[in-house]
Amino acid sequence: MHGAPKASAAAEPAWRFYFCAAVLVWLQCSADWLARGDWRLTCWVIAASAGLFALLVRSGLGLNRDRPAFGAAPSLRRIAKLSYALYLVHFSLLGPAIKTSRALLPDSMLARPAMASAAFLLIYVSMSWAGAWILHVAVERPFLRLRDRHRDDQRD
Repeated sequence: MHGAPKASAAAEPAWRFYFCAAVLVWLQCSADWLARGDWRLTCWVIAASAGLFALLVRSGLGLNRDRPAFGAAPSLRRIAKLSYALYLVHFSLLGPAIKTSRALLPDSMLARPAMASAAFLLIYVSMSWAGAWILHVAVERPFLRLRDRHRDDQRD
């Protein structure tokens, strides 16, 4: 006979999700891995980041399964709406984000890799989301309306 799920079992995906997110942010901001010149260490950090990101996604899916309202949250729906545009623009904004970081951050912060990485991450994410929003509003949304209009014309 199956009983109700234990509270700890339902909380497990949430714990894994937030833990993976925290470790990912810490790992990315704790040092300037490329500047260390240790390629083996950099490869391990990249591999660990990829693994943690996979666990983060799996935990998020578990959260959504256990609590369907999690995926229906307005903030997550906005993220989902912009996700493809974000995928398209994020890599092209890496160079401009580096240049912006170097221009905006004081030398004292740039000399401290953890602080510089955290500030860069904030700048890069902000630029990426802004670019994704612009692409969504200027290109994606008009084409979705055109598609819907075309479907309506075909039905008539």
